Amino acid sequence: IRNNYIGMSATGFIAGNTLNGIYLNSANHTVGGPTASQRNYISGNTLSGVYVTGAASSNNLISRNYIGIDSTGALAKPNTQNGIKIDEWVSGTQITLNSIAANGLSGIYTENTSTGTLIYGNTIGLGPTGQILGNGAQGVYALGTVKIGTANIDANKNNIGSNVGNGILI
Repeated sequence: IRNNYIGMSATGFIAGNTLNGIYLNSANHTVGGPTASQRNYISGNTLSGVYVTGAASSNNLISRNYIGIDSTGALAKPNTQNGIKIDEWVSGTQITLNSIAANGLSGIYTENTSTGTLIYGNTIGLGPTGQILGNGAQGVYALGTVKIGTANIDANKNNIGSNVGNGILI
C-alpha cells in the first residue's frame, strides 16, 4: 500500500473513513515503503490510522508514512483513536521511519498478546521537523512484546515528545 491519501485529500481536506484508514488482517504487507515517494498520508479516520489484527497478521511493515498530520507534516489532521494499533495475537510487525502525531489516543498502541513488534526510527508526537503535535495519550503504549529502538545508530532512534501522556508506557 503505497503513495495514497487515506482519510484526507492531497490538499488536506478531511474525508475520513468511518472505521480505520487501513485494516490489515493478513501477513507480509508493506504500508509505505523504503523511500519517501512511497509514503502514505493517513489522517482523519474515525478509528485508527492503521489497524493490524488477527493471528494471521505477521511480518507486516509500516514504514515512512505520515499518520495524523497533513502532507507537509506541519498541521494536525488526527485519527480519532490511535495512529497505529497492533491488536492481540499479531506478530512480527515493524514500525519504522514514520511521523505519527496529533492522534486522539496513542501514537502507537500494542495489545498485550501481540509479539515481536519492533518500533524504531519514528518521530512520535512531533512533526517531521519538530513541530509540537502531541498525541492525545501516550506516544507509545506497549502492552505486548515490543522492542523500542535498535542498536546505537542514530537513524534507529525514535524521537518521542509532546504527547499528553507518557512518551513510552509499558
